[in-house]
Amino acid sequence: MTRVLSHGAQLSTPELTDGVLARQALEGDELAFEKLVHRYSPHLFNYIIHILGGYDQACDVLQQVFLQLYISLATLNQQGSFKGWLYHVAHNRCIDELRHKRVTHFSELSSGENSDESETSLTGLNQRKRLSIERSSKS
Repeated sequence: MTRVLSHGAQLSTPELTDGVLARQALEGDELAFEKLVHRYSPHLFNYIIHILGGYDQACDVLQQVFLQLYISLATLNQQGSFKGWLYHVAHNRCIDELRHKRVTHFSELSSGENSDESETSLTGLNQRKRLSIERSSKS
């Protein structure tokens, strides 16, 4: 990080390590935790949205990852790779999200009908739709 002094000279301040920020956050320094969030949010968000595809889902998962970080600060190995830990948690949260995102088939929506009747109804619907499209394109 570089600071510009009033007379134009630049003063370089060392960037705090993740371990130092984590220890400060654990001691109650909210700004230290905020620095960790700002340090990793953009790259983690891009990673998460690449996996999930949806903006809202990615925002939710990112928030869950940082919540997990906050909860785990006391037990987290501060000598280990913070970045690796965050990406591991993000990956697992994405997998959980994808598991819960289940496709509902049309046949499951019908109540009281057996699956053969549902498929027949759907086939008939598709044929009528196709014929309707063919007729309108001839006009």
